Amino acid sequence: MSLDAYVGLIFACPFDDEIRNCPFKDFRLKNSIKKRVYVWKMMPETDLTNLINKHHICMAYREKGLL
Repeated sequence: MSLDAYVGLIFACPFDDEIRNCPFKDFRLKNSIKKRVYVWKMMPETDLTNLINKHHICMAYREKGLL
């Protein structure tokens, strides 16, 4: 799956509420939509992958009811 499939994370959390230490939450709060899109497109693939991995970990914990 393309990393662009995860671009929606720069706009909103797929869960009802964001966790306090979500790296996407901080990114969304500090940047305009235009800047978020620009940074997403310019970010190295390894950095994008690291962010997406953090999202997957969060999602797994939420699905197990640990967060």
